[in-house]
Amino acid sequence: MNVKNSYYLPTGLPPHNTPPSPPTGPTHHSTERICRYVDCKLLHQYCKRHLVGSGTECGLQEVCCNLPNPHDQDRFQGAFSSPFNSLSHPGTADSCGLRASTGVNGRIRHPIQEKGDADFGEYPWQAAVLKKEGVDNVYVCAGTLIHHAHVLTAAHCVSGYEARNLRVRLGEWDVNRDTEFYPHIETDVTALYVHPEYYSGNLINDLAVVRLREPVDALRSPHITPICLPSRPDYTGHRCWVSGWGKDDFGSSGQYQTILKEVDMEIVDRGVCEAALRSTRLGPTYSLHPGMICAGGQAGKDACKGDGGGPLACESSTGSGVWELTGIVSWGIGCGAPGVPGVYVNIAYYSNWIREITTRF
Repeated sequence: MNVKNSYYLPTGLPPHNTPPSPPTGPTHHSTERICRYVDCKLLHQYCKRHLVGSGTECGLQEVCCNLPNPHDQDRFQGAFSSPFNSLSHPGTADSCGLRASTGVNGRIRHPIQEKGDADFGEYPWQAAVLKKEGVDNVYVCAGTLIHHAHVLTAAHCVSGYEARNLRVRLGEWDVNRDTEFYPHIETDVTALYVHPEYYSGNLINDLAVVRLREPVDALRSPHITPICLPSRPDYTGHRCWVSGWGKDDFGSSGQYQTILKEVDMEIVDRGVCEAALRSTRLGPTYSLHPGMICAGGQAGKDACKGDGGGPLACESSTGSGVWELTGIVSWGIGCGAPGVPGVYVNIAYYSNWIREITTRF
């Protein structure tokens, strides 16, 4: 979607009319028309799930290229490591994954609050990645706080930007009001690390790390805390939650949300997901990259355009009430179509790379 003046709000987040039901997520496409590999075909309605781009919606002529065997890229990831493979640790001063299921300071009542709205502070790791444009900060994508100084987002959201042109907002809930119990915070970005093997054609390795100029102060902002990285390599069958301000439907009928939305969905078996995606325009030879996982497939429950880079959070199987970042919103075939799961970055697959980047910088 072209960024129009009507999208420039003081908040810098998506505009919007009265919010409908729970989000069925963001979608957007690549405008790239050049294939770097020989064996290519045109795909329809193959969408990156972010906001800023070209075209009005998913175009009719999207280019997607077949890549070499994705399993050849395992050398970039390393093995999955120990439980709570995280940058912060539960139960410590630098804790992670602590979620207030009823929000911070109880439920804030809102005149238009409705089903599907998250409570204030319920997803304390939710971030918004903004681009600086004059005196405004314009919403680009969602993000996820994984450490007091680092945010994860999707590479397709930020690969065309320099760090100095971006800001991150944390602690946001209602983008049109300032009635929250604690204020949101914004900080500049000092460094941006896109995965070195990210490829925009098929959205493999769709991951980026953003370093914040001002680390989060937990004492001043108790409603902002990081989420833990995964403690296990496979969450198949787990019921997890996606949150964001993205569209509530695919296409021109969808509207962006002003209050943070939440939707629950189940992690789908890889084989089942791959078969479902092969039944779409991706075709019978489509292979799901190991750096991708799937969730959803239930009608009306999905991430959609505007949710890209946002969290897919699952509760730890230990029953400790700790939440882990299983995936980040990447792409999908439309939004909320029955039998077609959405595709997310498989955070467990990239845990070692994430730790390496955040430790070095």
